[in-house]
Amino acid sequence: MNRIRFVHTDHLRLGGSIAGLAAAPDWLRRLARDATRGAVSRIFEIATNQNVDFVFIGGSYSDSQDFQSSVLQWLEEPIHALRQHGVQIVMAASQSTDINDLADLLIGPDERLHVKRRTNRVHLSSHSADSPATSDLAISLDRIGPSSHAACEYLYQPQVRYHINHSHHHSPVYSAGAPQSQGPDESGPFGCLIVDADPATGHIEATLEATDPLRFESRRIVAKSATTSQNICDTVVDESRALARQQRHTTIVDWRIKCPAECAGAVDSWQQNSILASVRSALQEGHLGTWPRRILVSPTSVRLTSPTRSEATCELETLLFDQRTNSTVDSNAVFAELVTGMRLLGVA
Repeated sequence: MNRIRFVHTDHLRLGGSIAGLAAAPDWLRRLARDATRGAVSRIFEIATNQNVDFVFIGGSYSDSQDFQSSVLQWLEEPIHALRQHGVQIVMAASQSTDINDLADLLIGPDERLHVKRRTNRVHLSSHSADSPATSDLAISLDRIGPSSHAACEYLYQPQVRYHINHSHHHSPVYSAGAPQSQGPDESGPFGCLIVDADPATGHIEATLEATDPLRFESRRIVAKSATTSQNICDTVVDESRALARQQRHTTIVDWRIKCPAECAGAVDSWQQNSILASVRSALQEGHLGTWPRRILVSPTSVRLTSPTRSEATCELETLLFDQRTNSTVDSNAVFAELVTGMRLLGVA
């Protein structure tokens, strides 16, 4: 079989920390502490189970100089296990001589990787980026155009989250990204690419394999009928439990809720921190595999049903929601002002 198969990840991020976990419970902090190493271990497991020819690490192995020694020590065992299964390691060249000793081949910034199938094993070599590729597969930086001599061309963009587009030469461009997100700004699945290349046809297929034990997501709930704060709590809890049953990782969720709000006297219950605390308590701090990081309520309207609803309260409600309608002020901020105003008026 002449096909070439490899696992591609851009940067490992070992030694880095995960942000956005303020007020997180201890179990989640422990998970976050070990999440990146768990994701990298999963990459090596995938490489072994998928019988790949090599693992291609196109970026840095650590984002911090402070943890290089411990990271290198940790990497030795899984890389040794890969070699025992006949899997080779290709890494981007590093200033660290220690990491260079772990790799079977290093690729510099102005080089391209050449891969040639030889019976049951592939031969890996590095060449100048502008040299013609006479191998079965050539892997280049995105800025380097493909060579007509290569049966397959795999262009990649290191240090960027995975995506697929095309170069100006109409060749596919792939970026695996990192195996684990580092915070809420990086949402959705993270993992590695399993790449299959067929030199006979020139066809390349890249499939994302998720490796992240911890994932950040933003989810929306939209209600059309008048909703109480307790309804919101119950809905988020139900949605969280349903989400936990569907996945094999822990999800940290920012819930964004759009609904008509009904306030029946207990206005304080509509404070978003109050709703968040109630949801976390009902979920027992997220042990079902989800943890609510934030809850943002954007009411489309507010109906006050308090028996002590005064003329001043009505005027405040009208004023603030006219402000929301006639300006770009976010409804979250408007609602917070309404709750504060009602408390000052003695309605809460």
